[in-house]
Amino acid sequence: MAGSRWLAVTHGPNGSTLQEFERSHPCIRPHQTPSFVTFVGKKEKASTLRQLLGEPTSGRPFEPHGQVWLWSDPKTRQDESPLVFIDCEAHNYSASHWQACDDRGQVISRKIDWLQPGGRCSKALGMQLTNAVLAPFSNAVCYFAPDLGGLRGVSRVIAGQLLANPKHNLPRAVSPCILVLLNTSSATFDASIAETRLHNMIQREMTGLKNEAREDKVEADVDSSVRNVRVVGLSTRLDDGARSAALRRRLQSISREAQRARSSSRLRFRFDHFRALSSSLLDHFCFEPSRPFSFLEASRPRAFTSREFPTHLHELVERMPSQAWLWHAVAPLVSSALALASYPPGAHRTMAAPSNVWKPADSRCPF
Repeated sequence: MAGSRWLAVTHGPNGSTLQEFERSHPCIRPHQTPSFVTFVGKKEKASTLRQLLGEPTSGRPFEPHGQVWLWSDPKTRQDESPLVFIDCEAHNYSASHWQACDDRGQVISRKIDWLQPGGRCSKALGMQLTNAVLAPFSNAVCYFAPDLGGLRGVSRVIAGQLLANPKHNLPRAVSPCILVLLNTSSATFDASIAETRLHNMIQREMTGLKNEAREDKVEADVDSSVRNVRVVGLSTRLDDGARSAALRRRLQSISREAQRARSSSRLRFRFDHFRALSSSLLDHFCFEPSRPFSFLEASRPRAFTSREFPTHLHELVERMPSQAWLWHAVAPLVSSALALASYPPGAHRTMAAPSNVWKPADSRCPF
């Protein structure tokens, strides 16, 4: 199976709960550095995703709303940086549409303490989840205009997202590109005209929400939050295969540029790092939403402490059988310890014990 459930939101008389499913994602290997693309929408989104995955557009089992799935792109699955689609089924649905899902297996349940009961809060939760949890890991966030009320409806969603309080401390260089996807039958569709219209709509929405007339400040809010906002016209004159191929090429182009920026910023996460950091981010989303999430603090919860390092190093050197162990065992071990300390807890949960890693010929491992 190319996809697996990652998150689910359920509503009940005792409040709302965010579930994280810890089951493995068999199509994404821990050492890969996925290029995440978030899809936000409903029916049109689901149809486009199935085309990208090469699945039939009908006959798929029904899944309750309020879930987030990870889908591995079959065309790039073996690449170092495969496309991974984050399928967000949590946007603009009321609580009555969200059903309890199967919670068998390893599940971490977090109560969303700050979410007030009511349909308006439930509908806004999807946007908040996208902004605070999905966007920081994504190279692109795709909004499907037919599902969200056209360009005007999308402009309201984007304006609300851009005006939200800062949710993390990542630099703008790794902010996602916003793609607005719409269907067109025109042979002369000009994306630049649609982008200008969308940009003006977003500015008007943001100005109205902020009760501000200064367009330069609104423009600064847009520039500081996302890399760019683009419109992609998917021609209805083409068959499903051609449409999905054109969209995949666009997403791959955006992903290559974004991954270069992440590499330059030292923020290109492997999948095991994503799993560890996302778990910390979900805790923060449920329990401390008003404070921006610090990726630095999450990766080093005890800060850059080296208080016990000299004592441990002295004990290690004392237990060496001979000086030959210094370069062949001690130096690699200490270097690895310093390097791995820069990663979030849980990112290397399968790390073997030193006695299983270093096996000298005489089997006299001193650690």
